[in-house]
Amino acid sequence: TSLTTAAGFLALNTSGTESIGILGIFTSIGVLFALVISLSWLPAWLSLIPVPKWIRTRERSFTSERFTRWWGDQILRFERALIPFIIIVVILSAWGMTQLRHEFSSIENFPEDHPVRQAHDFVNEHFAGTTSFQIMIESEQPDAIKQPHILKGMRRMGAFADSLQHVGDTQSVADFIARINKVLHNDNDAYNRIPDRQEVVTGVEWVQQNGEWVEQEVRDTVSGRALIAQYFQLYEMSGKPEDMANLVDYDYQNAKMSVFIDTDRQSELRQIDRKLESKLQEVFPNTTAAITGMAKIIIVVDDLIVSGQIYSILASLFLVWLLTSLMFRSPVLGFCNTIPLFFALLLNFAIMGWFGIPLNLETMVTSSIAIGIGIDYAIHFTHRYRIKLHEGLSYADAIPATMREAGVAIMINSVTVALGFSIIALSQFVAIAHMGILITLTMLTSAFGALTILPAFFLLVKPKSLLEVKKT
Repeated sequence: TSLTTAAGFLALNTSGTESIGILGIFTSIGVLFALVISLSWLPAWLSLIPVPKWIRTRERSFTSERFTRWWGDQILRFERALIPFIIIVVILSAWGMTQLRHEFSSIENFPEDHPVRQAHDFVNEHFAGTTSFQIMIESEQPDAIKQPHILKGMRRMGAFADSLQHVGDTQSVADFIARINKVLHNDNDAYNRIPDRQEVVTGVEWVQQNGEWVEQEVRDTVSGRALIAQYFQLYEMSGKPEDMANLVDYDYQNAKMSVFIDTDRQSELRQIDRKLESKLQEVFPNTTAAITGMAKIIIVVDDLIVSGQIYSILASLFLVWLLTSLMFRSPVLGFCNTIPLFFALLLNFAIMGWFGIPLNLETMVTSSIAIGIGIDYAIHFTHRYRIKLHEGLSYADAIPATMREAGVAIMINSVTVALGFSIIALSQFVAIAHMGILITLTMLTSAFGALTILPAFFLLVKPKSLLEVKKT
C-alpha cells in the first residue's frame, strides 16, 4: 500500500505544473519514510512496551469487529440486490457529472467579508477593473503605429471591447490621438477620431486685395500619417511623454492596448477572450496582433491545470494497476483493485456536480490524492480475501471472514484519514475547504467501495486469479 500510494502521488508530476509536481514528490518521500518507520521503529517500540492486561484478557468483541462481521453477512444476504444498487448509483453519478461546472476565481476563494475581497469589489465598482487583457500590436518597421489604419483598428477594437459585458474600459495610444484631433478642431465631436489616410485641413492666410490685407480661408490635403506624427510630437513637447510609455515603444513600432475587466472568473474571461480573438482577426488581418495579460494567463494556466490533472489521474490509475498486478501476479486482480477507485472518483465528481462545487486546481488534485490513498483499502481486502480462499473457504464464506480481519483495519483507517483531512474543510480559503470536504468524502467512499463493491464483484465474477498463487 505504501508503494502504490507513493506511485499515485508521483503521478502528479505528469500534470505539467511545477508546484503540483513538487507536492507529489515530497508527499511520496513522506509516504516512504512512514513505511520505513512503520516496519522498523514501530515494531521495536511495540516489543518493548508491556501489553495492557485488558487486551490480553478481554475477548475480541469490539464494536468495529461486530459491525464488520454484520456488514459481511449483509453482503451475502443482499448479494443479488447489490448489482442493481451499484448500477443505480453509477447512473445517478453520471447524471451528477453532467452538472459539473469548470470555474476558477482566485478572489472568490476569499469569504465575502474578507478585506481583500471587499477591496477588490470596491475597485471593480468604482474603477475600470482589477483584471486586464493586453492586446499587442507588433510591426517590423519603426513608426508603423503612426499609420492611420493601425490606429483606427485599435479604436475599433476598443469600441468592440467596451460593448462586452464585464469590460470596464479600454486604453490605447489611439485614444490619445483621437482626443488631440478633437481638441485641435475646437473640441468638435466630429473630430473625435483618427485622421484619415488623406485629410483635408482648413486654415487661414492673409492676402492682399485692393491694396488691403484680408483673411482668406484655404484648404489643403495632407497625409494622415504626417498629421498623426505631428500630434505625437506635439504631445511629447507639451504633455507628459511617460503617459504613453506603457502604451507604445520609443520607435513607435509596437503598441499595447489594455482591456480592463471587473471579474477574474475564468468562465467569463474565456468568453471575452474568444470574442476578442475573433474580432482581432477581423480588424488586423495583415498585422501581427496577439492577446496576452493577466486575464489570458489565468485562462491558459487553468487549461494546463485541468488537462494536466486528467493526465495525472490516468497515470495514477495506470501505476496502481501496474503495481497491484505485479504484487498479486495477476492483471485481473490489478484491475479488481482499481474498481473501488473508479467508484470513488465517480461519486467525487458527482458530488461536485450536485452541490455546485466547481472544477479547479484544488478539486482536481483531490482525485489524484484519492487514488493514491484509496487504493490501500482494496489491497488490504484483496490480500486477506485471497488468504481465506487458500485456507479452504468458499467465495461466499470468505467474505465475512475477511470482514472480521481486514474490514476492521480498513474501516478504522478510512475514518481516521477522513477525520484528518476534514480539518482542511475549516479553512477560510473556499477552494481549500472544498478540497478538505472532497478528500474526506473520497476516503469514505473508497472504503465503502472496497468493503461493498469489491466483494460483490468477487462473488459475481469469482476470478480464478485469486486461487492461482498461494503467496505473493
